Parts: sequence; C-alpha cells; structure tokens
Amino acid sequence: MIAVLLLVAASSLRVTAVCEMWDDRGFVGSRPIKTAPLSVTNMTCSGENGKLPYHVYKLKQLTSLELQGNGLQGLPDKMGKLELLTHLDISDNSLSKLPKSLSLLTNLETVHASSNALSAIDSLSTMFELRELHLGGNELESIPEAFSNIGKQMTSLDLSENNLSELPDIFDSFSMLHTIDLSANRLSDLPNSLASDAVTAIMLRNNALSEAPQVLEQMPNLGQLTLDGNQLSEVPDFLPDADQLVYLTLGSNAIDPESLLSLNSLGGLRTLSLDNNDLEYLPEGFGVGLESLLLLDIRNNSLTRLPDSLSELHLDYLQALPNNFCGSLPNLQVAVSSDVESGQEFDACPSTPAPTIERTPVTETCYQEDIKYKGELIPGLKSFLRAETTDDCHALCDASLVLETSRRILDKVH
Repeated sequence: MIAVLLLVAASSLRVTAVCEMWDDRGFVGSRPIKTAPLSVTNMTCSGENGKLPYHVYKLKQLTSLELQGNGLQGLPDKMGKLELLTHLDISDNSLSKLPKSLSLLTNLETVHASSNALSAIDSLSTMFELRELHLGGNELESIPEAFSNIGKQMTSLDLSENNLSELPDIFDSFSMLHTIDLSANRLSDLPNSLASDAVTAIMLRNNALSEAPQVLEQMPNLGQLTLDGNQLSEVPDFLPDADQLVYLTLGSNAIDPESLLSLNSLGGLRTLSLDNNDLEYLPEGFGVGLESLLLLDIRNNSLTRLPDSLSELHLDYLQALPNNFCGSLPNLQVAVSSDVESGQEFDACPSTPAPTIERTPVTETCYQEDIKYKGELIPGLKSFLRAETTDDCHALCDASLVLETSRRILDKVH
C-alpha cells in the first residue's frame, strides 16, 4: 500500500499537511493530517521546508512512514509511540539528531536516514529486527559500541559519505550481512569482525586505503568490490583467488601495470574498471583468462597501445578515451564502444582505427554499470530489465526467466 503525505507551507510560521492515505480497507481520501483516521497504516510524505505535525504520533496503526525530502529539522519526541512501525524513511532532510524515543521502535526492519546531518545514532541501538539500515551522507565520525546489538538480522548496511576514520570491531553478530557500503569515508583499514561468508558486495571507493584490508580475504563469496579512489599501488594479493568476483573497480589509484596480470585468473569477472591510474601500458598477456569479461574501462590513462592479448576478449562494452593511442591496435571484438558512439577521435594519430565492432551482445548475459546490474534489452521494451543484486542479475539473465519476465511486462503494457 502506498500513501502520500504532503506537507505544504501555508506561511513562514505555519505548516498545513494535506494527505492521501490508505488503511487496511483501501484508499481513505485526501485531507489534512490532523483529521487522519486512526486506522491509517501507510503514508509516504513529501514536501518542502516542513515540520512534521505533532498529530502523527496518534496514528498508532502505522506500519510504514516515509518522510523523505520535507526539510525536517527534527522529529516529534513521541515518535516512539508508533510501535507497529516496520519501515521508516527520513532521508533527505536536515536532521542533526534523532529523538531518544526512537529507541522504542523495536519492530523496525528498514530505516532510511541518508542525506541528513546526523552525528550520533545511539537511539538505533535497540532496533533488534533491523534488516536494512541506510545512513549515507551524514556527519558520523564514529559508530557506538552498542551498535553490535542490532546485527543478527541485518542484511544491508550503508555508512557511505560520512567522516569515519575507523570502525569498531563489533560486527561478529552480523552473520547475515551481505551488502556493505563504506564509500567516501576516511578508512585506512577494516575490523576483522566483518569477515563473513555472507558478504557478497562491499563498496570501499574514495577512502584512504594504501593496501586492501586483510579481512577481504575472509569474504569467500564476494561478488562485487569497489576499491577505486584509494591509494593502492598494485592489485591486492588476494584478488587472484576471489573466484566469485563479477564486478571490480580499481580506478583512480596508482596501480602497477605488471600486477594486472594477476587478474587473469578471474574467469567469472564481467566488469573491470582501471580508469585514472596513469597507466602507460597494459602488459602483454593481460586479459588471457578473462573469458567472461563484458565491460572494460581503461579511460583517462596514458596508454599509447594495447596488447595483442586483448584480442582474445569478447567484450560487449569498451570505454577507452581519453588516452594517447597511436598506431595500430589489436583486432578487438567489441559490440558497443562508447567512444565510437560518441563520435570522438579514438587516437592521437589519424592512422589508428577504432576497435572493431563485429559482434552483438549475448542475449542472456548481464553487465554492470555504476554498480547497477542490467539485463539485455528485450524487443518491445523501452528500457533494460534491472536487478539490484548479483544473484538477481544471474537469475534475470537465465534465458527462460528473461523471456518470462518480458512477457509479463509486455502483458501489463498492452
């Protein structure tokens, strides 16, 4: 069920709430929040420069409350009375703190609190049923020790874009955690307690890593790893054995080109990003063994040539400009080159031809772009079928499932 709660500024001193709301019987109607029936269960809120009406705490049947994008600077002290709440979205506001009463919402399963100004999250430490917690884009400098209490059910944790220089070693109970986003912090290492067979995706871009944290070696099912924007000088030692990897970014580091040969053992890798490493060459032999690679990003380096070994790849997508290519290139098998499509000159010398476009993307395969998985474009649809996780992507790319999904979508359209 979906509902919309609109907070509309009537004046600089007064805010009037107009709501579209639903309860268990269906659509309730549009009315000011102060006249909302106590039976309302779901509301989604949007507005500008609002203050959440005090009346909301009386709506004790609420199970889902979305307050994103309201310019809220605070939440009512009595928010803790919404004891049935399982989903709360307070993202994209101006919250600098959370009320202590929020600790009473022990049935919450998902909390979205990204894009605020939070510097403390102590009131979240009693939410033992949490599955998803999104705290990206805040001002956190530390994580409280009591945070260890909420990990037993957690599957997704987002602490990106904060001011964290270290994490406490308290994650032993987070045995179901499969997705961790720690991007854009100041981390130079990770605690050993993050080690888990459950982790399939960890994002560490734009931190202060001079070498890969050792705990990554204890994540045997890791499928997605972003290490771009750090201070790495070579390919991490454990990567050649990370045989579940399908998505890897090493861009914006200072990677030694010779160390790239160690990636050849990653036969299941589908996406590899090596952009912005000031690479002057790719070693001969690079790419041999990368039989599943579909997308290669080598933009913004100092490459003048490409090794003949790249001709063994069967890429769907290549991103290669700008570089300093001059002279002949190997006969690369590329279905779509973003550089060719954009109309840019491919080289610094007129004699250098663009990569050969002589194949089409395989219908049942997936590739990833900016960490989002995409299935192949189905005739009759206007956009790619999308999946949010590695497993979903692989399922989507099963031919029968793709066809079945596309038929369902087309049936809805028609």
